[in-house]
Amino acid sequence: RHCSHLGANLADGRVKDGCIQCPFHHWRYDEQGQCVHIPGHNQAVLRLEPVPRGARQPTLVTVERYGYVWVWYGSPQPLHPLPEIAAADVDNGDFMHLHFAFETTTAVLRIVENFYDAQHATPVHALPISAFELKLFDDWRRWPEVESLARAGAWFGAGIDFTVNRYFGPLGMLSRALGLNMSQMNLHFDGYPGGCVMTVALDGNVKYKLLQCVTPVSDGKNVMHMLISIKKVGGALRRATDFVLFGL
Repeated sequence: RHCSHLGANLADGRVKDGCIQCPFHHWRYDEQGQCVHIPGHNQAVLRLEPVPRGARQPTLVTVERYGYVWVWYGSPQPLHPLPEIAAADVDNGDFMHLHFAFETTTAVLRIVENFYDAQHATPVHALPISAFELKLFDDWRRWPEVESLARAGAWFGAGIDFTVNRYFGPLGMLSRALGLNMSQMNLHFDGYPGGCVMTVALDGNVKYKLLQCVTPVSDGKNVMHMLISIKKVGGALRRATDFVLFGL
């Protein structure tokens, strides 16, 4: 990510005419990583040599979706597609979308394992449950959105069914007044390498979907990203209450 000229950080630059422009001397690199512009360097200045072929940057496969820039590294082409999340598309008016990011020193493996760890629901999240059941799935056909991942061998399906003792959180009295009590919470996980999509249903009604993924930054430092797509039901008060009570 450093300019091949004098090593300036290209992350501090800007996009100019479809190219990344270095903040130091305004060298520009196209989508193939090749330097295509140096200020004052043109055919009218005959004494200058052409832009050096070695003035280039390594490139990675990228795509913009769900409000994120996804980057594939490790092989020339991706080994599996992105997860399909219809609820997370920006033009889906049935859901409202919230993005969060948390910096952590936890290893990527531990973060991903935590998605499926039902045992910590009560100690960490204070969810008052009397029982839970963890299920693993090997047949993707009940969830058509995961077909492309499954056919690439990159899908891991799981579910957790919780039986809830009582409504949780400090706003329990408000929840009862609004008729938001529940007895069952069902989580469905569509895992992919490095993250998962979680569908949350309360008493059989889908409330929201969560896209969870991790960006490695350096040794001992990662960023966990979370996109929450909340189903729009009822008025603004109901949606605000859902947001608070469901731990979003």
